Amino acid sequence: YDGFQKLLIFIGDSANNAMTITVANGKVTLTGANGTKINGAAAWSTSFTGTLNFTGNLAGGNDQLTFLNCTTTSPLLELGAGNDSLIIDGANVSITLLDGGAGADRITVRNRGSLRLQNVISFP
Repeated sequence: YDGFQKLLIFIGDSANNAMTITVANGKVTLTGANGTKINGAAAWSTSFTGTLNFTGNLAGGNDQLTFLNCTTTSPLLELGAGNDSLIIDGANVSITLLDGGAGADRITVRNRGSLRLQNVISFP
């Protein structure tokens, strides 16, 4: 995390990972599920307010990335190879370039969430 730019950067691995990103009570929190670790721990958080900027590559595996009740923007999100899920749950997410990679990926928007995509490649 680059606190000066308010930029969250995440890089996955070849395992099946699940991660939820929330912004609440003055902090951003990443929480792993189904055995996923964030820097070796079950969760990671830091002080934060405003719109979260992020970029990431989930890499291989059947991954799940959830944005929960936050406002985020990203120049690039790469889902990587695998059958990945992007879940927007009560969040407002804007992505300039979404690269789905190989696999049968899906996007779910629920609970009054919104998703703005400018460019999408490698998506079924």
